[in-house]
Parts: sequence; C-alpha cells; structure tokens
Amino acid sequence: MEVSCPTKTANAQTSEYKPLSDGFLQNIISRSPKPELISDKIKSLKDEDFTVYAQDLDNAPIRLPWKEVSYLNKYDGMILGELLRHPEVTWRKLGVQFNLLKDEGAIAILQGLRQNQMLEQIFLEGNQLTDHTAEVVAMVLKENKALKTIHLDFNRMTDAGLKMIAQGLTENTSLELLDISFNQFSAEGKTLLRNVAKTKPKFSLWINVPCP
Repeated sequence: MEVSCPTKTANAQTSEYKPLSDGFLQNIISRSPKPELISDKIKSLKDEDFTVYAQDLDNAPIRLPWKEVSYLNKYDGMILGELLRHPEVTWRKLGVQFNLLKDEGAIAILQGLRQNQMLEQIFLEGNQLTDHTAEVVAMVLKENKALKTIHLDFNRMTDAGLKMIAQGLTENTSLELLDISFNQFSAEGKTLLRNVAKTKPKFSLWINVPCP
C-alpha cells in the first residue's frame, strides 16, 4: 500500500479553500470517489459543528446502542482529512474510534494533521489499522506541534510499525499521551518504545496490555 504524501502548506492559508458557508463540505463530498457511501454522520455536519471544541463520531457501545451504530468508512475518513485542512475548522478533539476507517481512512485523517495545528486529541482506536497507518503517525509526530493525545489501541500494528512510531516520537516535543495497547507487539518492541518514552519526563505511554 502506497502512502500518499501531499505537499505540506500552512494551515492558515485560506486562499486555497472556499469558506465553509459556501458549501465546502458538500463540494468535497461531491468529489469523493464514492459519494454514495459517505455516512449520514458526515453529511449532516453543519457549519456550526466545525467550530465546536470536540467532534465525537465514535461508535463506542456506551454511547450508542449497537442497533443504531453507523460505521464510518474510508471515504468518510477522506472527507474528515479534507475538513482538517480547512483553516476554519477549529476542533481540538476528534473521536472516530471503533469505526471501519481502516488504513485508507485513518491515513487521510492523519495527512490532514500534517497541516492542521489546532487538533490536540485524536481517538483512532478500533479501526483495524496496520503498519501502513503507523508510518503516517510517525510523519505526524515529526511535523505536528499541536497534538497532545493519540489513541491507537485495539488495532493491528506490529513491531515494524512500532519502530516507525518510536522514531517519530524521538523528534516530537508536544505529545503527552500515546495509547497503543492491544496491538500485535512483541516484548522487545514494547521495550523499545518504553525506552524512548523514558527520555520524555512529561510523556505517558500506555502499552502494557498485549493483544491475544
């Protein structure tokens, strides 16, 4: 799987973007490879939803009865990635946990964070993410100075992805919490990441629980 790496531009450059009030969301939905597969959760977002503190689109069972769950897919992730690049979107927290974003959807969101310098917390657990996503997480860690919390637990990452994340973490000075439990790491891999974490006194690493 190839990781797309668009040219990074300043998040504040408004000239490249239509105002949200001019139908920006509808426009990017219409340009989606599969607009018919965009979730109603995404289609129903209003202008005022883009300036709230948090946008919670998760499917945690404590929040929604399972019979009402509507999973976000990779095409929804692509829309969210475009929204995160828009300078009028001021979310500090994005919760998209326990969906079906898979690598392509999560990578699209993370690519948005290579430009976005507003978001502080992102919840990507339970989205069937692999080392392809870990590679982009490492890029974000090197470039993004705003993120404080990343949740990647309950996914399918291995030691190969963990090593890339560890390298990105060595170059990061803003992250305060990384939750990467319930993945497919060896004891040696977890030791590697713990050793990086020890060099960061204000940083918390959650990695203790192994994936069966």
